[in-house]
Formats: sequence, structure tokens, C-alpha cells
Amino acid sequence: MGELLARAFTEQALLDAWDEVRESALADGVAGPEVERFEASAAQRISEPAEQLADGAFEPGPVFRVEISKPSGGVRRLGIPSLVDRIVERALLEELDAIIDPLLLPWSFAYRRGMGVRDAIACLVEAREAGARWVARADIKDCFDDIPRWTLLGRVREVVTDLQAVDLIRRFLDRPVVGERVSRQRRGLGLHQGSVLAPLLSNLYLDAFDRAMLASGYRVIRFADDFAIPVADRAAAERALARATEILDGLRLELGAAKTRTVSFDEGVTFLGRTVTSTTSPGAEALSHPVETVVYVDKDGALLRSRGDRLVVEHNDTALFKLNLRRVRQVVCVGRVGMTTPFLHRALGRGIDIVVPATRAVQAGGCPP
Repeated sequence: MGELLARAFTEQALLDAWDEVRESALADGVAGPEVERFEASAAQRISEPAEQLADGAFEPGPVFRVEISKPSGGVRRLGIPSLVDRIVERALLEELDAIIDPLLLPWSFAYRRGMGVRDAIACLVEAREAGARWVARADIKDCFDDIPRWTLLGRVREVVTDLQAVDLIRRFLDRPVVGERVSRQRRGLGLHQGSVLAPLLSNLYLDAFDRAMLASGYRVIRFADDFAIPVADRAAAERALARATEILDGLRLELGAAKTRTVSFDEGVTFLGRTVTSTTSPGAEALSHPVETVVYVDKDGALLRSRGDRLVVEHNDTALFKLNLRRVRQVVCVGRVGMTTPFLHRALGRGIDIVVPATRAVQAGGCPP
């Protein structure tokens, strides 16, 4: 087993990944009997894939097609892996993210810890304050479905030196979809939406687009497959769209017709559900969000965990308190207070301060002695 995989697939790392998968399933309300059965003997069930991974014998299973309606119309096709595959992917993601995320340009805002829509909008406002008057707006048509996997894997090989890890990523990418047409699978296109690796890998693939545009003189403010390019005037915006079309064609992708346009700040630039105008205050985006607060937890035996984007304080399996993590600036723990590892990851990723009296130490997954 290579160095990266050895770090990713210790039994403790897999148990931590299981905690993440479990909490995500509970937060989505889709835990189901599979999660309940696994939870009853998680430590024992983790040992089998751990041994297979150590021996190089682990084989991902197929993914299952699920279609959900988009708010804007149409459907989003998800490929949902088995529970064990989701656990292995989550453990692998922790190591891959540490390698790939630092390589991304600072104007790529989706799927990154501590970054989000608010930051992308603030960046657009800053560009306007710096003199931009027009914006080239567009998204990438069927981005997840059309990314060529072999080209993506070549990029993975450039940044991941553990060849066994690269091979495992290849096997995750090439999993068949139950019920999917064989012809599409053989074309080697698409990432499985529903795989936790897909967002990070899509960012890695689209980083080539971001860098090629930057080399051409255009800074792309991108959130997943949606982007805005602030420029001086309308002619520059049209040139930016033309250049984006050329670069995406080289990546075997194309612009989506519905969002592709040039627009001025005077008209109002709609991006990620917000509209930025020539009069939008630089601080308006921050002011539109709830004031951040300090959470004090002083009940002995309390446990802090995350449910999606919420902080949940529990005691004896009963929820005492819930709050969106976006509203939390600091958590102060007094007494015997425990925290789950997934909560710690989310809190640290969002820059939330965790304060513990010097006489006690909070332990991940449990309470201090």
C-alpha cells in the first residue's frame, strides 16, 4: 500500500469516515436500514474493507441511479455508491483534499472548506470596486456528466504521486451504473454525482480552465460550473466569452446557452442567487447574513455533533440545541463535553474557534476525563 493510502485507510480513519457518512445520511433523512445495520457493529464491519484495502484487493461496486428534480426544472441524475464505498471514498477524500485544494486558484469558491457563495459574491463586488463595469456570465453545460474521465485521470497522475491511490481513483471513476446505457459508460464521460470525490475532482479538472483564462488576461470567479468574469467594458466581456468557449472546447466541454450573456453592473449582475449592481455596498453581502454568535456548552456529558450545516448539542441522545454553523463564531466548552470528529472537521473548516478551559481537554468522539 502506498503512503497516501496507508494514511487514508487506517481503521481509525475509516471509522472517522463512517461517522461522516452516518451524520450526512441522518442529516438528509435517508439513513435507512443499511446504515442502521452497519451502525450496530461498525467497528467489526470496518475491518473487512480495511483488510481488503491493505491487501490491494478492494473493488468498488456499481452505483445506483437516482433522479431528483431541479428547482429550475429538469432532473439531476445522481449515482449513489454503496455504503462501504461511501466510507472508503470519504476516507480517501481527506487525503486528496489536502493535496488538491492548495493547488486551486483563490477564485474557485465551491466545495472548499471555509469558502462559499458569500465569498464569491464579495469577490465580484471587489472587482467592481477595482474598476470593472461589465461581466461575462455563463455556466458549463452538463459539466459533471461530460468531464472526460481519462483526461481527468491524467491530471490526477500529475498531482498524486501514490500510484496505487491513482489506480483506486480510476476504479471509482469507472464504476458502472445500474440501469445506465452501456454505450454512455464506454464513452468514458462523466463523474458520478453522489460520490463525495466528484466535487473535488471536478474542481481539479476545471482548474485548467481557470488558469488558461487567467493566462489570457481574465480572472474567472467560479463556483462549481457557474462563473462570472468581471471586465472593463462590453467588448471585453464578449471577448472573454469567446475565449472561454475556445478553452472549454479544448477540455471537451461547452457553455450552457441559458446563462451565457454579457451584463453591466448598472443593469445588475445576477450570480449564485444574488444580484450585484453598481450601487451594491461592499459590505452588503456580509450584512445580509445573520450575526455570528458564541455558543456556550456547560452541561456535563453533552456531545457536539454536526447534522449537515447545523451544530447539534445532544445529551443522552436527546437534542438540546440546534444552530446553523454559519451563525457560529466560537464554541466555549465548560465541563465534560465531547465532540464528534465530523463536527471538528466542519468547525475548523469554517474557521470556528473552539475554546476549552486549560484544565480540561475535549476529546474527539467522547468526553474528557
